[in-house]
Formats: sequence, C-alpha cells, structure tokens
Amino acid sequence: MKNLIKSFIVAVIVMASAGMASAQKVGHINLQELVSIMPDAKKANVDLDTLQSTLVREIDLKTAEIKVKYDAYKDAMAKGTMLPSVQKSREDELNTLQTSLQTFQYGAQDEMDKKRQELFKPIITKAQDAINSVAKEKGYTYVLDSSAGTILFSTDSDDLMPLVKTKLNLK
Repeated sequence: MKNLIKSFIVAVIVMASAGMASAQKVGHINLQELVSIMPDAKKANVDLDTLQSTLVREIDLKTAEIKVKYDAYKDAMAKGTMLPSVQKSREDELNTLQTSLQTFQYGAQDEMDKKRQELFKPIITKAQDAINSVAKEKGYTYVLDSSAGTILFSTDSDDLMPLVKTKLNLK
C-alpha cells in the first residue's frame, strides 16, 4: 500500500513537472529482475537454500519423534494397558512436544526472514548505487521501479536495465 501511494505521488509529481519543464527525463527499471541476475544474489539464494534444508531436516526429525511417541500412545490406549496417570503424563508430553515443534517452526521462519534480509541488503544497495550512478550520468530526473507494478500510466520513458547491467558488468 505504501508503494502504491509513493508511486502515485511520484507519478503526480512527474506529470506536474513535465508540464513545467519538458527537458526532464524519466526512466524505469525492474529492480527485482536486476537483483535476480546479480551473482551475489545467486550465492545468497544458495545460502538460503542450505539454511532452509537444515531447518526442514530439524523439523522432520522433531515431527518423526512426535509420531513415534503418538503411535506408541495410541497402541497402548488400544490395548487398554495404560494407567490413567501414565495416560495423562503421555498426553502432556505429546502436547509439549507439539508446542515445541510449532515454536521451532515460527523461529525457523523468522531466522529465514532475517537471513534473507541480511544477505540481500548489500545486494540491493549495490544495485541502487548503480541505478543512481547511471541516472546521474545520463541526466535522469526520475527512475521508477517497474517491478513494483504500480506504474498505472507512463508516457515514454527509458529502460535503464541495459545501462545498469553494463555498470555492474552483468550480461
């Protein structure tokens, strides 16, 4: 929603200023596409995949442990050999294990999000610096991010992707 509002404000400013000074240049670039083709992003994605695999293995181990204990509990209940006090104790243990698994899953998601942010922040900064540099060199007043999908209308604008790719030595 913030991006939509920002894009709308930028579009209004661009249209208003276009009437005042027709010499202003507007360009656009797909920031997501740019970041996705950067070698640093490819390595970051490999690192994220490795972390995710480790966390999924841990979740699978915890899930298997719960299943084994639940199956043993269910078998004992079916045979009718479990004392009520033991039944309550096992139910409490299963509930504790389930809560622990859920807590771990939420923590794993948070860890993935933090790691993604940590890995991609410098990559996005590098891309942004290259965009800023190209925009200044080529005399652009505004550069819009077309990956946000919030450009509702645009008169002619230049795609800066080829220039930024050259600046970053990307093919």
